Amino acid sequence: MLARIAASDTLRGCALLMFAVVATCAGAAAESVNINCGSPSSYVASDGTTWSADRSFIGGQNTYTSDVIEGTSDLWLFRTGRSGLYTDFEYKVPVDNGSYNLRLGFAEWKYGGRGQRIFNVYVNGSKALANFDILANAPFRTVLYKTLKATVTNGILSIATEGIVARGLINTIEITPAGGVSNPGTPPAPIGVSVAPASVSLSSNGQVTFTATVSGSTNQSVIWSLAGPGSITGAGVYTAPASISSSQTVTVTARSAADGKTTSTATVTLVPTTVTITPASATLAPGASSQFTATVAGTSDTRMSWTASAGAINANGYFTAPNVSTPTTVILTARSLADPSKSASATIQVVPQAASGPSVFQQTAGMVVMEAESGTIVNRSASWVFRNDKPGYSGTGFMSAEPNAGVNLSSDYPGVAPELQFQVNFSNPGTYRVWIRGFGEDDEGDSVNVGLDGKAALTAQAISEFPLRPPAWAWSSALMDYTAIATIAVPTAGVHTVNVWMREDGFRFDKIMLAGAGVAGPTGLGPNESGTTTGTPVLRLSLANLEFAGTVGGAAPAAESVNISNGGAGVYNWTASSDQPWLTVTPTAGITPAALQAAVKPSGLPAGTYKGNITITAPGMSGSPTKIAVTFTMAANNTPVVPILTVNSSTVTFSTTEGASNPAPVNVAITNTGAGTLSWTATKSQSWITLSATGGTAPSSLAIGASIGGLAAGTYSGTVTITSAGATGSPKQIGVTLGVAAKSAPVTPPPAPIPPPVEVPSGGAQFYVSPSGSASGDGSISRPWNMETALAQPAAVKPGATIWVRGGTYGNGHTLYLSRLVGTDSKPIIVRQYPGERATINGWLQVGCCDQNPRPELGAYVWFWGLEFASSITDRTGSPSGPPGYGSSNIWNAIDSWAPGSRFINLVVHDTRQGISWWTQAVNGEAYGNLVYNNGFNSSDRGHGHGFYVQNNTGRKVMQDNIVFNQFGWGFHLYGS
Repeated sequence: MLARIAASDTLRGCALLMFAVVATCAGAAAESVNINCGSPSSYVASDGTTWSADRSFIGGQNTYTSDVIEGTSDLWLFRTGRSGLYTDFEYKVPVDNGSYNLRLGFAEWKYGGRGQRIFNVYVNGSKALANFDILANAPFRTVLYKTLKATVTNGILSIATEGIVARGLINTIEITPAGGVSNPGTPPAPIGVSVAPASVSLSSNGQVTFTATVSGSTNQSVIWSLAGPGSITGAGVYTAPASISSSQTVTVTARSAADGKTTSTATVTLVPTTVTITPASATLAPGASSQFTATVAGTSDTRMSWTASAGAINANGYFTAPNVSTPTTVILTARSLADPSKSASATIQVVPQAASGPSVFQQTAGMVVMEAESGTIVNRSASWVFRNDKPGYSGTGFMSAEPNAGVNLSSDYPGVAPELQFQVNFSNPGTYRVWIRGFGEDDEGDSVNVGLDGKAALTAQAISEFPLRPPAWAWSSALMDYTAIATIAVPTAGVHTVNVWMREDGFRFDKIMLAGAGVAGPTGLGPNESGTTTGTPVLRLSLANLEFAGTVGGAAPAAESVNISNGGAGVYNWTASSDQPWLTVTPTAGITPAALQAAVKPSGLPAGTYKGNITITAPGMSGSPTKIAVTFTMAANNTPVVPILTVNSSTVTFSTTEGASNPAPVNVAITNTGAGTLSWTATKSQSWITLSATGGTAPSSLAIGASIGGLAAGTYSGTVTITSAGATGSPKQIGVTLGVAAKSAPVTPPPAPIPPPVEVPSGGAQFYVSPSGSASGDGSISRPWNMETALAQPAAVKPGATIWVRGGTYGNGHTLYLSRLVGTDSKPIIVRQYPGERATINGWLQVGCCDQNPRPELGAYVWFWGLEFASSITDRTGSPSGPPGYGSSNIWNAIDSWAPGSRFINLVVHDTRQGISWWTQAVNGEAYGNLVYNNGFNSSDRGHGHGFYVQNNTGRKVMQDNIVFNQFGWGFHLYGS
């Protein structure tokens, strides 16, 4: 298939290839409508009901999962759905006028926590579900139904979503006549029953009240029954049995009293009694004490009995270790009094103190190997935390970068990121290859930085490429995107500090190996940990100061963790105390290594700044006692107490031609950025201005339009005034301008097309790039740069310069090239293939900044001319949803541009995952004379990846004489407002 845009085509806010046709069949008999949202084909359910393929929609995207969905015997109804993509979506379903029961089916399988998808649902323009969160009503991957009422007077039943957090989602739509339909002789609607909640988990003696909704009948009575242990009342109140021996399910059934045969079910999962102890293991000095906590689940009786194989433990789990002279293992047992057969144990190692000092690992046989948990912890705003909950680790456990909140410290991390320090006595100086054994849950938590003697090493920065699909423990020595192998240079023999800094939190670090020349890479768990020598014990704290912030009347800020460790070897007792009543520490005593929690209590404190200290004392350790300075800042509560009227636009502009259709309305958002409820009214100053509503309650969307009937050519002005009594910021005025052009001419002449480039702007300096170039070159033809250096805006490159790209191949298929070149409109920077040579980019070119806000200082007015883009990666398959290639090691895209004024001239783009992507921020650009073919990839649902993907909500983008063919996805995907 050949797709071509003519030279005069200019994109202005278009949305081609993204529309749905809504057909209305007048005169059809009223009947039920069942739509399997997001499905390309019809489906017959287990009860014989036929569900149509997705239809009658406007906007959104079809989504699919292979996950198991609970609460239904028809998985295919809930494995597909329609969700918002860049905008919200709406269904306009043709039905006869009358009253209807509308049942919407939902199953959340993308977001795993409450608050991650919140949206409104409108039925015929009225809000039917407000601030709707599927996971606030049903568990993850579980069916949820919502039954609503609707009255149709215009032959169309409208169901629209409005995203608040993310976009909306609907899996199934059922429309059933409820009586009053205009066509005579309509048969009565079938009776349906739904039960909520669809599933629930209970422990012994737990209760839940089920509710049943009957559709198609005025008789809402149901008969309740169950299959499994427990009991249920006639009102739907289920009570779990007093004792639950094992996990099992109970089926609760509601049968319609109206016809005696229609049923619906819900599932109760019975949770058995379990006992856990925290912590599950510990190391104590003889005579030392520690608090242990037992938790019981599956019963309302939480009483426990405690026993210890040695030492003493009280009824509350407070344990005192025995006085022993040799290492001794003690077993603590907590047993449920409600069910004595259920218990849990903790293992305590009682270790006498040793008068030894800091451990130094010895490099032998060309290598040194260290377990992550052997490092000295230096925590900061984030933390390295010891864990053992991911089977497959080496040693006693691993270190986890916490919390897993998407933090990325990719530069300037020494002294900022939490670190682990390892003292190593190197017998031989030289270059050592760095191997890390780690585990990454996803591509936002799968990298770590390594350095030497407290200094960052660019050659060991962003060690990554651990397996993610599925995630697993593995060794890696590759820098991110496979750009190089990781190494550190040890300048001299002797003791050095090897530093491991967090780069992305969520990463699990198990082991590190430094290998000299000729040493084979590790496999499996790797070699055993290297031997050590010891020295003097030193008291070490992960933090020297703490800062807390709160608000008067607000919640207490989160507690902070401080790690207490011994810079040497052995275990030592310590105590902690606070000198302020508002400052607490837990626990107040223990042995090294350990962690204490510091917390503040804001209750009763006025606004101001408070200072205090935590004192740590460890007899026998160098550096004891030491103090942690604590600052607590309490701010006044300035929460607004009145509504604040806010609108998102102060001007609206329309343009059209005499006798043409009315221009499309413009939506203005009306919100309350203060407190309380905000009601508003809208008035207009001109009769040709139209309003979708004259009042409402925030948040609202007001559609402002223009009716041009009878208006002569000319320019018209008016205002829309939004008023809210008692609200700050009221009234708000929105200026409305309407331009009506004579029939013989457009209202606003289109901008002149950008002429095809025929020559390089004169007067600029000339520079050169070569596959054999380097960062140390000067950009001359004899000392060319490499591609990365040339695109990073060297100081010598000014607006108007030309960078000539010499022939050869650049990149390895995974390489990401970042262009931060900044020219001007009159003096762009030209990146052009050298005459008579062939330059091929085997990687991904990213032009300008890659976020949602225009960042012209990071890339603007740069032309790419005559280059070839082709990928050496032959795998052309992928998943059915999500932007292709992002965040993975397999970068198959050709070009992404966020840069204003960017131009792509006479490029050849082929055999990549996606051709040229032009984002909203890249305004006022041009694509001229490009040949794009054989791009995209196949997945289970359809072909993906386009020749051109173009967003154009603002500015303009001109596409002239481009040829696109043989794509897996669309040739041109043009998207705009």
